[in-house]
Amino acid sequence: MKYGLDDRTLVSDAKNSWKSVPTLPLLPLKNLVIFPTLVAPVAVGRARSLASVKVSANGSREVIVVLQRDPEAEEPAQEELHEIGTLCTVSRVEERNGGAQVIVQGNQRVQIDVVDEVDDYLSVAYTPIDDLSIDLDDNVEPRIEALHRETLELAKEIANSLNPDKGDQIFQQFIGQIDEPISQMYKIASVAQNLSTEERQELLEIDSTEELLTRIHEVLQHEHAVTEIQKEIQSQAREDVEHQQREHVLRHQKRAIEQALGEDEGDEDIAELKDELRQANLPEAVQKEVDRELKRLSRMS
Repeated sequence: MKYGLDDRTLVSDAKNSWKSVPTLPLLPLKNLVIFPTLVAPVAVGRARSLASVKVSANGSREVIVVLQRDPEAEEPAQEELHEIGTLCTVSRVEERNGGAQVIVQGNQRVQIDVVDEVDDYLSVAYTPIDDLSIDLDDNVEPRIEALHRETLELAKEIANSLNPDKGDQIFQQFIGQIDEPISQMYKIASVAQNLSTEERQELLEIDSTEELLTRIHEVLQHEHAVTEIQKEIQSQAREDVEHQQREHVLRHQKRAIEQALGEDEGDEDIAELKDELRQANLPEAVQKEVDRELKRLSRMS
């Protein structure tokens, strides 16, 4: 069975010609985007996906991964896949519970041309897409360099906001140890909490260095603003809790002092009982006796 992007007749006519083009096993992903140069674990459970991984592991160890448009589709056709994916190297396969945990490293973005079902797995003919790059040692455009610097600075500020004690260490672990600027941007895109899977796919499809930097910078600006607001909320919540705790302690201290002095008129139960007795309109002699007993009761521990 063969699928085409737009015209099934055209795909059918191309049936013989595309087979001469290099092909690789295809691994559709439900909720994960693999960026070039990055290493990521992939949980594989579907039969065709497992077959693709096995063919790759026993062959060139290369596979094309691509995000499917509908994460609920179990056997997506080509029209249900995004047109841009990533050529990856399969570095490790661990079979478990009828599936597999696969470690892949992204190598290059590719255009999905034709998908074909071969035996029990999907095979894809593809076109490589030129990599984005920034050479900071060359005469890079000032705006590109400024966007790059500002984006890294924002990433470091966010790390320090989330963890003041180990922020620099976290930044270095995730971003700082990567030398290539585009790889840094892809890493930020892969870990940013406020990005959906579809938004990550949109970043993968960007063909302009400046646009990628601009989009990542916007993502981090939003993340930084959210982080600062969260800190304000947490700080206010701590102050409210501390104020309530302080009032609670002072109230108990005040009550203990009043009891020691025989002046504790603040007991809620006694106060409530006094109100009820006053509303009963007792005779004067009875009221005096009640007041005496209430005063004695209030002095008791």
